[in-house]
Amino acid sequence: MSEWIKSNEDISVGDVFVQQTSDECGSSCHLYRVMEKRGKTLVVLRPIRGETYIDESCDRTRSEAKVRPLPDAVIEDERFVLLTRAYIRKPENRTTLWPVKHRGEPSVNWQEILHRYEEHGAHCSGWYGEPEWERYEKQS
Repeated sequence: MSEWIKSNEDISVGDVFVQQTSDECGSSCHLYRVMEKRGKTLVVLRPIRGETYIDESCDRTRSEAKVRPLPDAVIEDERFVLLTRAYIRKPENRTTLWPVKHRGEPSVNWQEILHRYEEHGAHCSGWYGEPEWERYEKQS
């Protein structure tokens, strides 16, 4: 049986997390870099820019493209700082970040959960991935 433990112990400043969202047009993602740890459970994130690309694992029928973070591409606007609470899922040792809402309670919307980029990667599809496929096919 899995157990969730509040802890930011295995997170480092500079780590990248991804937030995947889906709607009727496809899926998109937002990349965030860890800027600060507060106490034992809180993590401060800033959005970073990413670039889309196509490789052999991308599915053309879904207009799927991968997204990778750009180095030193942090968006400095203070309005986009995100405060999250870190949870480690035991025994898998999988870390997720949940945005903190009013009164310090974490969000319960599964689409707002952030996962470690190195473990899951990031992708977009449908409406969000099609422009990258158009560029890729023009170059081929």
